[in-house]
Amino acid sequence: MRYDVRTGEFVDVDFAFNAEGFDFDMNDGPETDPDAPEPTSADSLYKDFLNVWIHELGHGGGIADIYNPGYGGYYLRQMGFENQMLTMYGLIKSAENHKRSLEDDDKLAVQWIYDNVPESAISIVLVYDGSTTYTTTLSAFDASKLSGTELVTNLRIGDALGVVQLPGTVVAPLTVIQGEAERTALIDAISTMTPMALTISERGSWRVRPCYLRPKKRASRP
Repeated sequence: MRYDVRTGEFVDVDFAFNAEGFDFDMNDGPETDPDAPEPTSADSLYKDFLNVWIHELGHGGGIADIYNPGYGGYYLRQMGFENQMLTMYGLIKSAENHKRSLEDDDKLAVQWIYDNVPESAISIVLVYDGSTTYTTTLSAFDASKLSGTELVTNLRIGDALGVVQLPGTVVAPLTVIQGEAERTALIDAISTMTPMALTISERGSWRVRPCYLRPKKRASRP
């Protein structure tokens, strides 16, 4: 998980499922009853993958677990009661699948976060390896350029991006996205980069020169 320490805004969230400690399967049958007891039959002792994933996606969106009264030290009075039907209810029974869909309170929680998160912007520097080994042996240079241009298309107004090609070429200074002109210029700068005729062994003797990316004045967010 990567997030902006100034605002708490999540920038990137990855999920990993523990297949060592849990068995996962798919329960595509009728929606399970959240009030039903924990199943005990051998063919039900697994966690429905989508049920768990949708719940965890809620955490990726910044929503905490919710519980019912009496659940140890996790329950808060503000949580109310009768929460077992919610996707973000913190207990996941074996074979249950009703958390695959969001209830109204789940949707309201997501909406509240989007309505109240403070405006922010990110600054990124892309560093490209243009050596012969990277471009020819690994065939990764063109793919990395495509990845970079895709990133630029997803930047928001106010975000900033700079591009460096090793050992020390500033392809694009730190540029604040103020409109399509800056976005297009960055995409063109990345797309027109060419590999450097150096191998990794030759690159090992490089003396990397300092690169100073001087930002332009950041535009105010609308």
